[in-house]
Amino acid sequence: MAIMVQFKDNTYDFVLNSELDDLIASNSIVAFRRSSGWVDISKDPIRKEVSPKRLFGRDRRFTYKEEANQNHMHPFP
Repeated sequence: MAIMVQFKDNTYDFVLNSELDDLIASNSIVAFRRSSGWVDISKDPIRKEVSPKRLFGRDRRFTYKEEANQNHMHPFP
């Protein structure tokens, strides 16, 4: 999905959803468009940081119980 963004030089373009986090982290954009309107990076709430372990590979699909089994732990105390 493409998202409209506003760059620091006041130009606009569409970027892939997968690129948005990197653009925010690198301070390359000042705003992006949500279905509810424009989000100003400097003052509006944006995506929460997520542990990298949860973003890549099979780990992101694990349930707590599966992860506990992989680590040889009981999932519940």
